[in-house]
Amino acid sequence: MKNYLSTANSKLRKDNIAVFGIPAFRSKSGESTCPNAAACVKGCYARQGAYVWSNVAKAYEDRYQLTKSSEFVAIISAELNRRKSIKIVRIHDSGDFYSADYLLKWIKICENNPNIQFYTYTKMVQYFNYKFKSHL
Repeated sequence: MKNYLSTANSKLRKDNIAVFGIPAFRSKSGESTCPNAAACVKGCYARQGAYVWSNVAKAYEDRYQLTKSSEFVAIISAELNRRKSIKIVRIHDSGDFYSADYLLKWIKICENNPNIQFYTYTKMVQYFNYKFKSHL
């Protein structure tokens, strides 16, 4: 079974923190994956180094494509259930919540996995401030 959650980041691996990322700024086909990235795109760490290696870029693109699937919530929830050592998940070491529907999928994953701690950094604060107050 394929793993979509990475533990390759040496800083996070020692604490059993898994990471889920998608391409920074734009997907391979040009779709925006960081809608509010303006000034930060120029110096974005996730648009250089290992992130642009062909195998890494492909993995991030594959994850992005998965996020658009109706199976995304079930696949990530199943992986978390299978990989019992994961206790913390960082959503987006690159990329961001590119749509309200995508954010709702992550909210469902969080609800499905109450024993796992999730965290993220985002520039899509408007989704949290306006669209989902009744849900959160």
